[in-house]
Amino acid sequence: RQESKERKRKRDRERNARMTDEERQESKELKRKRNKKRNERTTDEERQDQLKKRCEAYHQKINSGKTPEQKAAKCIKEKQKYANMKPKQKKARIEQIEARRQLECSTPSKDSIAMENPKYVATKQEVSISKFTAKHISKFTAKHRVAAGERQTLLHRLNEEFMKRRKQTVSESSKEDASMTETCDENNQPLEQPQFMTYGNNLHFILAF
Repeated sequence: RQESKERKRKRDRERNARMTDEERQESKELKRKRNKKRNERTTDEERQDQLKKRCEAYHQKINSGKTPEQKAAKCIKEKQKYANMKPKQKKARIEQIEARRQLECSTPSKDSIAMENPKYVATKQEVSISKFTAKHISKFTAKHRVAAGERQTLLHRLNEEFMKRRKQTVSESSKEDASMTETCDENNQPLEQPQFMTYGNNLHFILAF
């Protein structure tokens, strides 16, 4: 099989050497049109299978027939190539790798849980009524798998729970501050001050109500 591919490549090179520039351009256009028509007929699953086969063939071609010494020599060569780069080239390479990584992260697949499910619609009742306790909320601090489409609703519920607790804490603290500034009760009688009692080395407060 490998020999037949080599013979085909050799024939193609010889044919291209005999062709003129116009003939080469025409052959490229015909090949492009054939590929375009074939791609229009293929489905998404077939495209994914073709891409997977190409990736497997590429990695197999790279790793096949190489000894560990050859692989180590290639790594050393790549490191030397990177070391000889200028600072601008290194920066550009790092930015390119980061951009590709961000693109892969922001391009979810069809099975990704980050994609919204159009069939899942959160009602107002589901959003307003929180069904989570402190025990349930603690579970989300660890890694937890969520079904598709429910992530935004769960985050909204947690935010609602957090805002309710925060408002309650602020209101209670404001009431305490107001009570601490009072010096008289409703009948204009002076409020009793807390008594101090010492038991051993511990100091205790006794509030009079």
